[in-house]
Amino acid sequence: MLSKLWQISPRKAAQTLKATTQRAVKAQGNELMKWFKTKRWMNQQYCLEGKAARLFTNGKGYNEIYPITGTKQCSQALSSMIQENGIPEWLVVDNHRSQGSNETYGTDWGKLLKEYGIRQTWIQPHCWWQNAAERTIGEIRRDLRSLQGNKQSPKRLWSYLVQYICARRQRTASAVPSMMGRTGFELVNGFAPDVSLCVLHEWHDFVWWLDMSDKQEKLGRWLGP
Repeated sequence: MLSKLWQISPRKAAQTLKATTQRAVKAQGNELMKWFKTKRWMNQQYCLEGKAARLFTNGKGYNEIYPITGTKQCSQALSSMIQENGIPEWLVVDNHRSQGSNETYGTDWGKLLKEYGIRQTWIQPHCWWQNAAERTIGEIRRDLRSLQGNKQSPKRLWSYLVQYICARRQRTASAVPSMMGRTGFELVNGFAPDVSLCVLHEWHDFVWWLDMSDKQEKLGRWLGP
């Protein structure tokens, strides 16, 4: 089931089940499995109107992505990542000014680096393979196109979909030998993740949800936990 749901090999699915917990899944007689609260970011309009995203990765399966409306918000994405996951010791970036080039002195990005004492280095020109984020972006793009085509979801929901893909990738057993079959989530947070919310539904499935404003059940689409 997990292999088909996440589009991974049966072997990797078995490793993922060993490296995660599934304690929140409960068999119930009705079609409605559980009520879920929506995340705050899902209610923000910019997620649908955003034209770009800022990706952070450790190169070992842990990815965090933040939809943004333009390159000027890259520093806001870095600030959000720090608030949610802690201060990174070291950042490897490309030579884009808004994302950490040599000209970052005095910019919002540069101020964040100085405030939190983050070490930053740059990749060499035309050497994209030195940046693990470039490879990860290609893999996320592949999954994005696959899910959009298979589930016929609107392209304007891309920001929700990339968040869903990254959450799924964090909880998938890594193929990196040094990870010993563990997940990127466990490497960063120190404990095994629970995948229950990620396996109850597939992307863009029909679900019933509770509208707290009028206490009514309404039909909607599943856009991730």
